[in-house]
Amino acid sequence: MASRDRRPKPTPQGPKYPKITGQRLGSASVTRGNGTCASLQTGSYTIASNNVIVRQVLDWEPKTTTQPPGGTFKFQFTSPNSFTLQDVRLHGVMTFNRVQ
Repeated sequence: MASRDRRPKPTPQGPKYPKITGQRLGSASVTRGNGTCASLQTGSYTIASNNVIVRQVLDWEPKTTTQPPGGTFKFQFTSPNSFTLQDVRLHGVMTFNRVQ
């Protein structure tokens, strides 16, 4: 019988959810985690009609991964401090709240 690896698994550090930072008109970055568990995506976005935003990934870290996909999302402001993004293709919904 093979023995199981009982060493503790590394715990990712940093925020559980991504941090989206608008940099200049049409540019944004997305970071998740920190230290050795961090990832970064930078790229462009375009606001289309009917509350739709289209995101394209132009650069990412770590380069050991394949290029992350961009996406097309419907956005809706749900309060002065929060909004939702719904993936048009996969229909998943993310809620973002302003950090105060």
